[in-house]
Amino acid sequence: MKNKKILWSLLPIFILLGAFGLYRSDAFPKRKEPIYIVVTVPGLDISKAATERSINAIQLYLDEVNATSGGVNGHPLKLVQKIDGGNTAQAEKVANEIVQEKRALIVLGNGWSGPATAIGKVFAANQIPAMTAGATAPSVTEGNDWFFRVLNNNNSQGNFIAEYASALFGYKTATIIYEDNAYGQSLAEAFEAAFKTQHGEIIDSSPVREKSESLTEDVQVILQSYAEIPEMVFLATSKASGAAAVVNLRNEYPDIAIIGGDDLGDAKFVESVSEYLGGKGSANIMDGIYAASPLIFDIANDRAQKFRSDYLEKYGETPTWFTATSYDSALVAVEAMRKAGISGDQDKLVEDRQKLRDYLDTVDRAEEGFAGLTGDIYFDDNHNFVQPMAMGLFESQQFISAPIQLTAINSGAVTKDIYDGLKTGDVIRLGTQYAYKTQIVYVGIDINEFKDLDIDNGHAYLADFYLWFRYQGNLNFDEIAFDNSVGDTSLGEPLQEKAFGDMNYRLYHIRDTFTNNFDLRNYPFDKQQLKINLRHTALERHNLIFVVDLLGLGDVTTRTTILQSLDQARAFAAINDWKPINGYFHADSVHEYTTRGDPAQFGEKIDIEYSRFNAAIEIQRDAIRFTSKTMLPVLCIIALAYLGLFLPGKEFETVTGIMTGTVLSVVFFHVDLSGRLNVGYTVALDFAFYVIYALLAIELMISIIAWHRSVIEGDDGKFVRRLFWLMRTLYPIVLIGGAILMIINYDISLVAF
Repeated sequence: MKNKKILWSLLPIFILLGAFGLYRSDAFPKRKEPIYIVVTVPGLDISKAATERSINAIQLYLDEVNATSGGVNGHPLKLVQKIDGGNTAQAEKVANEIVQEKRALIVLGNGWSGPATAIGKVFAANQIPAMTAGATAPSVTEGNDWFFRVLNNNNSQGNFIAEYASALFGYKTATIIYEDNAYGQSLAEAFEAAFKTQHGEIIDSSPVREKSESLTEDVQVILQSYAEIPEMVFLATSKASGAAAVVNLRNEYPDIAIIGGDDLGDAKFVESVSEYLGGKGSANIMDGIYAASPLIFDIANDRAQKFRSDYLEKYGETPTWFTATSYDSALVAVEAMRKAGISGDQDKLVEDRQKLRDYLDTVDRAEEGFAGLTGDIYFDDNHNFVQPMAMGLFESQQFISAPIQLTAINSGAVTKDIYDGLKTGDVIRLGTQYAYKTQIVYVGIDINEFKDLDIDNGHAYLADFYLWFRYQGNLNFDEIAFDNSVGDTSLGEPLQEKAFGDMNYRLYHIRDTFTNNFDLRNYPFDKQQLKINLRHTALERHNLIFVVDLLGLGDVTTRTTILQSLDQARAFAAINDWKPINGYFHADSVHEYTTRGDPAQFGEKIDIEYSRFNAAIEIQRDAIRFTSKTMLPVLCIIALAYLGLFLPGKEFETVTGIMTGTVLSVVFFHVDLSGRLNVGYTVALDFAFYVIYALLAIELMISIIAWHRSVIEGDDGKFVRRLFWLMRTLYPIVLIGGAILMIINYDISLVAF
């Protein structure tokens, strides 16, 4: 007996020694060496904003990948920061350091055109793939097989701005103020060439330098030198120079239109103007200024809306388009690693670099593109992501989509639709190309209440909310409808209708039942979305785009603020079993593939795209409440069955009676709960019942064995007692272990709502 006690006391030590031995013998896989991704940034002393946004956005994506999939091929992703100083000399020095270190698979960042062009040559010579999220000068990627850009270059941007100014506003004269660097020079040249193509005249084109001690005086000299007052001024500048230009332009020529390049195309430009004014408000100065941008969040897809909310909550500031393109650069790099088939091992770094570059070079169509925040990212012959840019407008300290956008028509010939559009003014001619004038409709929603949730069976819910629209021109509201309304899909009569200058406003009060295709596979540990989907049934996306009304919604556009708004409105006061955990307001598109009976389309369906506004409130079922209300009787029955294990094996009839009653009761509850769900697939709760059935079957089998050994064979009971003790131990272990696995797998909160 004493020896047995000694052996039992030594058992844990034997187990630990055995586990250590297995680890040392490579029985368990070891953590692989990281894949190094380098980001080059100007540095906090040169540009705190550009540095932090680039690093934060890239790190955010790498953290997501490491957390969800452990990196690439088991290799964690590690970000290495390098400071390039925002100048060519230091950038080249840093690029050579990266080459000498021999660990970077790809280099991201490179946000400024001058330094990016310089380091690109070093990387090309040493065959290291690189990707920029902000450097837009054409020279960055032209002639460089190893450099890629996840946004437009200045050639396409300059063309877009010139065409917009000429075609939509009819401007015939313009002046240019540009930054005296690669970015400003290339953007100014592209705008000037395109504006002249549109039969416009450039009266003056003058450079400025943001670091000049006499920046204000330099701008004033330029403005006072105008021999003729232009209709518009184009600013191809940085934010600092742009702020000086805007303030002095408003003082000197308050009525001249101002359009800026993409560096001015985000809400942070408002802060730059305020800083130039010494902290004073800039609302009156900024209102009415236009600027181009690769991404404006009120018109962005749902991926971008989630990113905006996540970034704001983590870093405490609203992301800009450069933040989003930095995130996209990391996304493209990592997804390309996966698809290129790299090994991730440092001894195969040269081979992996080549594979990565070669794969990126093959992604030359949108259909093969990477699903980024700015769209489906692919690359043209010069490794640019050519996408339709957006034109934004500053209003009430916000940067929002301009009321009219241009959507290029990809048609080799002048079709009847284009010809008809030219006559009605819905289509305009841009040199040798054509474009739709796309109406922007700002949509806002204020949710009052959700009730009558029938997610499990009827898949429906009642929603009460206010819905408003702001727009220019005319809009047929009879053709605006809800996609997922159970009853009347139309808006009905407006509650209010007003005009504010050239903007129209309509307010509706909606109380209706909506439906959604709920996925109940995780029932009762599921999360669902209560959606409200709205679109125009006649106008396609190139005619009309719904965007989120950031001005009307104020700060109620992120997860936290949407949840706070729902809480203040007591929107879920009538619902006890669900809790809102997230919320999104975003625009997207819906597609119809049809010939519409058009003989010209027979044999090939066309893709018809409509813009759609979406409000989605994510809710989570209260698993604790469900268990206490619904599963408590089942748990009591299981406990009764467990007590049957403490009866003697000879009490077979008693045990059998308990087991029969338990099985029938559990089956009854299972059938009843399954009958509440209007689905045709297995849900999480079914698996829980399968485990219970297995336990009951084992218990019944053990009872039969115990009866046979005790009654038929006349066993002394020693074996039976051991058998029952085994089952008494196994029973709670299986149940408790299963409960723990469900809590972990379905992320169940143990705190009641």
